[in-house]
Amino acid sequence: MAYAATMRSLLGLTLVACVIGALSSSIHAQSQPLPLAPGTKYRVRIDSSPQQAAIYVEGNQYGIQGYTPSVLRLPKGSYKVLIELPGFKPMERQVDVRRAAAAQPFLFTLERAARPAVLDIRSTSGDSASGGQLFVDGAAAGTVPGHAELPAGKHVVEVKKPGFKDFRETVDEQEGDTRTMVIELVAEPKKGSILVTADVSGAEVYVDGTRRDSAPTLVADLVEGDHTVEVRKDPLPPFRQVVRVVGSAQQKVEARFSDKLGGTLRVVSSAPNADVVLDGEVKGKANTDIQVARPGQHIVELRVQGMAGPSMEVTIAQGESRVLKMDPQAAPPPNPNLPPPLDAVGRLRVVTPEPDAEVFVDGASMGIGSIDRRDIPNGKHFVVVRKQGFAEWKREIDIKPGESVSLTADLASSGTIKVIANVTGSDVFIDGQPAGQTPVTIPNVPAGDHLVEVRAQGFNEARQQLHLGGGEQKVLSADLQPRRDGPSPQDMIRRIRASSSFSAVTLDPGRFTFDLGVGFIPFAQARLTVGAFRKGMFGIDAGVGVRTDGYLTEVGAHAKAQLLKAGPVAIGTQFYLGGGGGPGGRNDFTFEWGLPISLLFGEVVRVTGNPYLQVSSDRLCPTSSMPTVHGGGEADICSTGYGAQPAGKTNYDTRWHHGTRDRFVSARLMLQAAIEVAIHRVATLFFIFEGAPTGERASLTGTSRYGYNDGFVWKHDPQIYGRLGITFKF
Repeated sequence: MAYAATMRSLLGLTLVACVIGALSSSIHAQSQPLPLAPGTKYRVRIDSSPQQAAIYVEGNQYGIQGYTPSVLRLPKGSYKVLIELPGFKPMERQVDVRRAAAAQPFLFTLERAARPAVLDIRSTSGDSASGGQLFVDGAAAGTVPGHAELPAGKHVVEVKKPGFKDFRETVDEQEGDTRTMVIELVAEPKKGSILVTADVSGAEVYVDGTRRDSAPTLVADLVEGDHTVEVRKDPLPPFRQVVRVVGSAQQKVEARFSDKLGGTLRVVSSAPNADVVLDGEVKGKANTDIQVARPGQHIVELRVQGMAGPSMEVTIAQGESRVLKMDPQAAPPPNPNLPPPLDAVGRLRVVTPEPDAEVFVDGASMGIGSIDRRDIPNGKHFVVVRKQGFAEWKREIDIKPGESVSLTADLASSGTIKVIANVTGSDVFIDGQPAGQTPVTIPNVPAGDHLVEVRAQGFNEARQQLHLGGGEQKVLSADLQPRRDGPSPQDMIRRIRASSSFSAVTLDPGRFTFDLGVGFIPFAQARLTVGAFRKGMFGIDAGVGVRTDGYLTEVGAHAKAQLLKAGPVAIGTQFYLGGGGGPGGRNDFTFEWGLPISLLFGEVVRVTGNPYLQVSSDRLCPTSSMPTVHGGGEADICSTGYGAQPAGKTNYDTRWHHGTRDRFVSARLMLQAAIEVAIHRVATLFFIFEGAPTGERASLTGTSRYGYNDGFVWKHDPQIYGRLGITFKF
């Protein structure tokens, strides 16, 4: 009865293996049968380099006919054969089938297909680009966020969104590259206008330093924000006002000069060629009328070469005409015995075209706008001109006593860029130059277009092209993605196809296999194996399984370590520890340790030789203290012994010189050969042959009276075993 139950279990396992194999085969079931002409069919061998390519005959509508290398049987004639393999370009040839004694060979040499580059397009943290229409080389490619697979080369990426300026950038992609592109869209500025009037005719109107027209005038198309309006009328001082422009609205500016009109000044002097200097600036010659731009107090100085220049303070009221009498005095001759004055000073004149710029000398403010100072001590000085929205202008000067130095500060418009990233300490580059580490604020960046790059070790770099306006601050948020340095999808397919359960090569961590096998002996076997660890060429597998020989069913755990892999050769070591039992008080424990050596034939075939030591401890008969089970599963030999009995002994087995009711502890060398053939990416057939040249195992002897296993019809352990099965890879 126990033997019949075992046979039913064996048939059940075989049926399960067949069903799973059939389900795997159904993946490639043909949608239509291949129409073939009647007549004799000839063997045609189709192969490719590399192998495992799908074979189609007369079009793919008839499904896959096999995988290279494969032998097809086709009637005589001409056929269109198509070969396809992931990662390679499809290849089609006309094949002529002729009658021949051997299979007719046809070899297809496949050309590797270019791997596309993957561009992951995202918006900055402000989501300005989210939902925008994405275009690649002018063709619609979805919305942001999104990704595009591109061939190697240059491509134009565009993002368009209502209310924002169009984004456009040219990228140069390399084959197989994967990178992230973070995009920030700039909102379309709202525009307004300013109406400028003046109470004098002919006044010129400047906005942000650019001449627009003469007052009165309407200055339109001004971007929303602050603008500097300047109205100039010589010789009057300019009128300046900062105006905030609001989109779709008109602002008004009235330049009033009447309250700044001064009077006239005539300096009467006996030296007609003397210069009249008003507030430090030469205004004309003596004995002529000089226009005074503003009413109030002024310093008047008369300068004649070789003569001392007298000066006086005078107040000129609005519309007043003043006349002053000033005569130069002869300058005293220099005293060669006196040292030069300790307080010798020079003149510094700084001119800046930008209104409202502030001038600093040695850190002290000298005033707003252009300056003309005559009290600068001799020696070296540091001049800085600053205005919001512009880069600092800096110069070092050296003033000699009585020397005049003139500088023109051409301020360059600038802004600020702040860069943050999800990886703290990422390196930031502006136009290829290092600019600090995140989070970082970069001031005084010249206005215009710039390329910002954020890099961190182990992550794909983030790049963004942006336009920076004068006085503008832009915030760039970089979302760095971990660099995928692992195998490509095509490499993973090949690695899965090449994985096996019985070779010296371990599985990739996380991958696992399921083995189903039948044979002699054991009659049936099932195992699960998972990749546990890999570093370099060293790897570890672990797993569990069950096997049965009909009477004894054993559950065990196994482990394998990959020690070396060089070219087509791999060497490892493996362990097994298991135990189980059966009827009649039977139980066993088994330990196995082996040294598998494998030859690897591409991704398809694995041939492994595995000598291993098998140590077993078997109880095959109940002890004398246990209830007897004659007729209930206990072998006859347990009660009758075997052969001639030595004097004074009973139940003695002369083959092992061992009491039949004692435990059988033995060790023997086993020789194993395994062949594994990948028939699909997720399925492999295996064939295992084993031999035990050093002795028998008592649990594998039969014929009741002469052995320990009532289910076996042979007397001695065969010492030669074999099984076949299928491995499913996940």
